[in-house]
Amino acid sequence: MPNPNTRCTGGFFVCFRADFRNEKIGYKIREAQLQKIPYMLVLGDKEEETHCVTVRDRAKGDIGAMSIDDYIEKVKKESIFIP
Repeated sequence: MPNPNTRCTGGFFVCFRADFRNEKIGYKIREAQLQKIPYMLVLGDKEEETHCVTVRDRAKGDIGAMSIDDYIEKVKKESIFIP
């Protein structure tokens, strides 16, 4: 059985961690970069209103807002299939 923080979508498994700590967003982003987490999805009031997520790339920084479906497609294109 998959980890509760793993989801299968369209044949791809996506692993994620949610950070609900009462810390400033800048601190959480810096910590994720130090942990070499490739993508961070920021979800706040603005994202809830627009039904989008703000995506941050560890190397490129802020990529901007996109729908979850667009983000999934982006990750699929960048993924390497390992049978």
